[in-house]
Amino acid sequence: MTKKPTKGGSRPASDKPAKSGTAAKKTGAKPKAKLPPWMPEPPPARRPGPAGNRPAPARKGSSPGPSRKFQDPHAAREAERYADPIASREAILALLAAAEGPQNAEEIAARLDLVAEDRFDALGKRLGAMVRDGQLLQNRRGGFAPAKQMDLIPGVVIANPNGFGFLRPEDGSGDDLFLPPYEMRKAMHGDRVMACVTGIDRSGRREGSIVEVLERRLSRLIGRYTLESGISYLVPDDKRVQRNVQIPQDGRGDARDGQLVVVELTQAPDARRPPIGKVIAVLGDKLTPSLVVEAAIHGHEIPHEFPQEVLDEAAAVPLVVEEKMVAGRVDLRDMPLVTIDGADAKDFDDAVYC
Repeated sequence: MTKKPTKGGSRPASDKPAKSGTAAKKTGAKPKAKLPPWMPEPPPARRPGPAGNRPAPARKGSSPGPSRKFQDPHAAREAERYADPIASREAILALLAAAEGPQNAEEIAARLDLVAEDRFDALGKRLGAMVRDGQLLQNRRGGFAPAKQMDLIPGVVIANPNGFGFLRPEDGSGDDLFLPPYEMRKAMHGDRVMACVTGIDRSGRREGSIVEVLERRLSRLIGRYTLESGISYLVPDDKRVQRNVQIPQDGRGDARDGQLVVVELTQAPDARRPPIGKVIAVLGDKLTPSLVVEAAIHGHEIPHEFPQEVLDEAAAVPLVVEEKMVAGRVDLRDMPLVTIDGADAKDFDDAVYC
């Protein structure tokens, strides 16, 4: 079976260039190490020769073909930042934007030549960070797709005591997205979520739907512990939290019905199930002025325990002022001072002298 001649005619066998493998054997040069496809190829060395040996220019409108390597325009920047760089976020976004549908981690690694175990692990960490930052969205089958390509908006949920809420876009572009009460069952106040625009409500506001929760930011709640028909739950003091927190029997601790407690969330809520938590502190039967500070500490997760090295340094300070210490101080021990601090105050810093 004969081969059809091309438009330019057949070329004599003597005009065919020598194979690279044969040339390498003759010159003794070592073959170059294979670069990952996202790294740019160095420009070919120019050698003087007849015009007939120059490669023919590509025809206009021709396709690069499936064998075209994917190059990362930010490869040099990644090489400066990391000892073992991988494809940049921009390159991954461009790769997924050009793909036909979501791609899983294995497919992305194959396209970027990151199939080695350490390279694949680094790629998985980068993909996870891009999902947390709202750049990518991962479906239930593990496929990744650019969030902007799917018209998704990352932002923070702002809850309202009346049951509805708003999504405040992270980039500050556009007005807040209205979230109806049934959408607020998917997230809690302060959560970072990914949402999409579903329409316009009667007030002319953009209305949205929560697609995925990126980060749960509410981990502790303060409220009243309630025991009713053998079922225990927390009624949050924060009215922006619309759903009660269910407390299993092994998470009740020493709490009694009606007491003010601090609950740590162990399972986030979804559209069907309420949040679940456990009692970590019992504040008391009623909120006294002294408990206000403790409630604020637990509610906002303010550090209230000193490190051991600080406690050791404080314990080493002598309780009696020695004579050698007086030389560098102003002695006011004989001066009558009137203080407005109570007898149980930790520091007497509000004082006057008459």
